Amino acid sequence: MCLSSDSIDLLSGTTIVHALAAVTDLNNQTQETKTQFIIHPCTYYVGFQLLTNYGKKHKSVQTKVIVTDIDGNLIDNILIECKVTGYGKERKEDENGLTVFEEIKDEQTLTVVSSNKDAVNIDYIPKLGRYNMSYSVKDEQGRLAMSFYDNFYVSGGYEKEIETQKVDYIPTDTITIVANAKNYQPDDTCELLILAPFSPANGLVIFDCGGQVSQPIQFQIETGKNSTTIEFKISKDWIPNFTVHAELTGSIPRETEVINSPHRPAIATGSVTVEVSRDSYKLNVLINTKETNKTYTPSSIIHIDVDVTQHVDNSPMCKAEVCLIVVDEAVLSLTGHKLDSPLDIFYPNQPANITQYHDRNRCLLFNMQDIEKFKKDMQQRQSSFELCESLSARAMYDCMPMACSAAFEHGGFDESNVEKKIAVRSNFNPLACWIPSSITNSSGRVSFEIKLPDNLTRYRVWAVATNDKQYGLGEMSFTVQLPIMIRPSPPRFLNYGDTAHISVILQNQTDLSFLLHAGVRATNAKLLTSQINQQAVGYAIVLQPSKRAALTFPLSTIHSGTARFQFIISTIKNETCTQFGDAIELSVPVFTPATSEAFATYGDICEEEVVLQPVETPKNVIPQF
Repeated sequence: MCLSSDSIDLLSGTTIVHALAAVTDLNNQTQETKTQFIIHPCTYYVGFQLLTNYGKKHKSVQTKVIVTDIDGNLIDNILIECKVTGYGKERKEDENGLTVFEEIKDEQTLTVVSSNKDAVNIDYIPKLGRYNMSYSVKDEQGRLAMSFYDNFYVSGGYEKEIETQKVDYIPTDTITIVANAKNYQPDDTCELLILAPFSPANGLVIFDCGGQVSQPIQFQIETGKNSTTIEFKISKDWIPNFTVHAELTGSIPRETEVINSPHRPAIATGSVTVEVSRDSYKLNVLINTKETNKTYTPSSIIHIDVDVTQHVDNSPMCKAEVCLIVVDEAVLSLTGHKLDSPLDIFYPNQPANITQYHDRNRCLLFNMQDIEKFKKDMQQRQSSFELCESLSARAMYDCMPMACSAAFEHGGFDESNVEKKIAVRSNFNPLACWIPSSITNSSGRVSFEIKLPDNLTRYRVWAVATNDKQYGLGEMSFTVQLPIMIRPSPPRFLNYGDTAHISVILQNQTDLSFLLHAGVRATNAKLLTSQINQQAVGYAIVLQPSKRAALTFPLSTIHSGTARFQFIISTIKNETCTQFGDAIELSVPVFTPATSEAFATYGDICEEEVVLQPVETPKNVIPQF
């Protein structure tokens, strides 16, 4: 991958570049790694904060703006340019006296100089219903950095136009609902800004939490206004989220009618999801080891302390149940497995289970000419209705059996079309430790003593804490290694008569260069060396600091069953340097060979005769079989 300087100069925002590399190890195993880095568009960054989620018409909107360098330090005396563009509709009357909405824009450009002490203020007064804001700075080379915010709604401005095209049915308009915060705590006061597409109107707000409906709230949109606000308390039962449904009914002028004509019906709906914090049900879980270092040796004893506290006030959680899991990181990385927090399982996001049905959008919308024509048609056909009534009843009676049979023919329930989901589950975790239940003391702490296995790897530690209603998840990792390590890569199995070359990786984790002696001892396997019946063989090699080397041990099988190997590596013992070493023992199954050829002889033997049948040993037969 290559990035030219010209393409980087065209960037106006931060770009994240992802890089992936794959290498083949000394033992012919492919390993992959990935990383990412950031390309900054400019020497500086500009950031802003809105003091409210929506504004009000003809009232100042306040924003706090800062300019920082790449490290986040405030920069002084940098020109900040703020561009504010508003979109809306202005209510007017055309030449026929009808009410129309004309599209208008409100463009404002504001400048201010940054400060290295605190954020500077940029205020503007909105006039329309919706605004887009952008803040930009330039460095000494003229490179641009920008931050922006779209769809900032303003209460009291006209933004949505009324449909001017002729429709057959009453259209359903959209209500825009904006909350004054992104997340709430239980018992907080939530304020919703409701932007209506028409006025006057009567509205109804209901709260949907997993299909449970709370007490509805009624509101009104006054004549000449297009918005209102409602306030209500956040209930604890709405954790972690709930959906606000709003509905408006009213009337608006007919676009194609003359003056003083009756208004047509209108309807509008809208919904928004409001997040409620789960902090009251959250536990903080902190995992620490009593040992100061995070690197351990195989078969060592490790002491793990788990501290459980309340997330709200950090008070110790007494008598909380803790489950401890220690898993090999190498196996988890194969599938990217992660343990989900119980808080997300027991308090998941609630879907909107309420389905709304409206009848106004199924009503035909007539103009005055259609209504007058409809009245005349009704008067002309009224006399013929009485004559056709008996004929229609007779025809309906004749067609009823056919309609019923057709209904039964197409009705019913076909079980073959039911979609059945099959859940597939798999668990391949080699657990170094799994303690399902332990209780914290009065200080909110529980201690564990674990003896590590002999693996040279990195372990991931999970601690899940819970009581009756609260849950928490903690995580940490530690490494098990040796200064000098040996890593054999044997095959999964061998067949009788096979010849194998077992690869062994030697690794020096220190900052010193060592002369290493590596060897192998085999049982039920013959080492292919110059000496006959030699059961052990070794190498001497100089390994540089933080380097690896690969050795190969050729061998062949002797008997079917199990072949056992002992690999060892050691430094030379002397008075100036500490002696390091590593050893590992493993076994490989050796399978019985398949029979390639067999013979059988048969015939009749008389009572008075003796038949001599020679039996000879076949050639090239394995003596063991």
